[in-house]
Amino acid sequence: MEEVSLDQLLAEGRERPMTFAGNVPLPVPIDDVEELGQEELVEEAPVAVAVEEAPSAPGPNLEIRVRELEQRIESLRAEHRAEIDRILGQLGDLSSSIRSRL
Repeated sequence: MEEVSLDQLLAEGRERPMTFAGNVPLPVPIDDVEELGQEELVEEAPVAVAVEEAPSAPGPNLEIRVRELEQRIESLRAEHRAEIDRILGQLGDLSSSIRSRL
């Protein structure tokens, strides 16, 4: 088996080899290319920006919501800790049972 270039194949009158996607046509040479300048590529347009002033102090509804969320977090932490303690207790009981049988 010999490795040949695409140019060699075309010079011998053979076609470009098939690809996984099928037969791909040869690129068509482009003789006349018009280069575009920066003016054609980038359009200068004014940029509009809307600015909304942030409230200086959080409203009472926001403070109440924050307190509720903090309480919920503490409640979930307590439930999580209780569940971990329960699982550790079960593991301790299981390991004691296994040790007594060995």
